[in-house]
Amino acid sequence: MEFLDSGDIRINRDLNALDVLAGDVSAALSEQGIEHVLVSGYMVVLMGRSRGTEDIDTLIGISDISTETIEALADELENRGYWGSAMPLSSMNEMFQHGDPIRVARDGKRIPSVELKPTDLSHVSFQNQRRAIIGLDDGDQIHLPIVAPEVQIAYKLDMGGNVDFEDAYYLFKICKGELNSELLEGMVSKYEVEGEFHELKRQAENGSV
Repeated sequence: MEFLDSGDIRINRDLNALDVLAGDVSAALSEQGIEHVLVSGYMVVLMGRSRGTEDIDTLIGISDISTETIEALADELENRGYWGSAMPLSSMNEMFQHGDPIRVARDGKRIPSVELKPTDLSHVSFQNQRRAIIGLDDGDQIHLPIVAPEVQIAYKLDMGGNVDFEDAYYLFKICKGELNSELLEGMVSKYEVEGEFHELKRQAENGSV
């Protein structure tokens, strides 16, 4: 993994099934002009953490999306061979109006899936994101908008579970020399996880976890 001067994060490895799924759904969102950013577990796995995940959590900015755009997205996903594994894609507009997410998976399958979560564009994940470039230099590559590691670290500490803390620890260690300390401290304050962050730094210094 390499942090480029452009701000992009270059991940030079073979694409896996989750990457291809994330890239295809991201392309469908981009075709409709829908702002989106990938967060949570898949983002950590994408950056090299070895743990299982079958979900790709994706925030979509709905502040100015029309009903027609959402319907066009549902049609585009169906044309690409997807279905709503919990609710039909035809219910996407109603789900988003109520602030509910919808899961998208390959026709007839439930996992892996992409969970599209309607989110206001003012959310910190939209304001602080990076572009991940995944794939071998001489092979296929995909570009994905991912939440900045600084935001993800604070968010994971706020979640409070053991796996969440381990995710935050992993990101802190692998990205340490590239983290924006001002942004990280700001996110720690925003999520009110100063105590958890202090413990994370202590464990990182001692090489535990």
